[in-house]
Amino acid sequence: MNKICIDIDGTITDPYHFIPYLNKLTGKKITSKEYISTDWNLVYGTEFGWIYNNFDEDFSYIYQEAKLLPGVNETIYKLIENGYEVFFVTARAHTIHEITKKWLVDVGLGDIELYSLGENDEKAYLAKSLNSNIFIEDDPENAKKLLCNDIKVILKNANYNKELSEKNMVRFDNWNEVFSIVQRKL
Repeated sequence: MNKICIDIDGTITDPYHFIPYLNKLTGKKITSKEYISTDWNLVYGTEFGWIYNNFDEDFSYIYQEAKLLPGVNETIYKLIENGYEVFFVTARAHTIHEITKKWLVDVGLGDIELYSLGENDEKAYLAKSLNSNIFIEDDPENAKKLLCNDIKVILKNANYNKELSEKNMVRFDNWNEVFSIVQRKL
């Protein structure tokens, strides 16, 4: 059976979901065009480091308000119906695992196994341990690590990852493209 790991934030949700919240917290007016890194210190400045220290716990409501991108549910369930085993693998903190599980139930994806790692560095290791050979991701640093571990990446296009061009990686703009990408085996 083919196994696929899927990231949550920026992959099944809008890559720019955090911008309005971070703008309000920092008083800045960053646009999606200026959101060119997943490192908020680079985008917003290190003077706001206090925001990032316990972000998941202090601002968990932001995750609960995230909306799925169009086509996510249909595509994921089409993958499952066609024999793929799917896992959600997120860098969201362990402390908000239950919040994330409830959110997945609320958006219609609650029956899919969830791994809350708290760190991006563990994604490749977990994918390997699950015997997954495909990972759907948005973060360019995660994508590089996954590719270095011989895991094929389907990358959700975003301003912060447009410079990345790697072998064994295919980009997508909309979730309706994902099933055919997986079927082609990248």
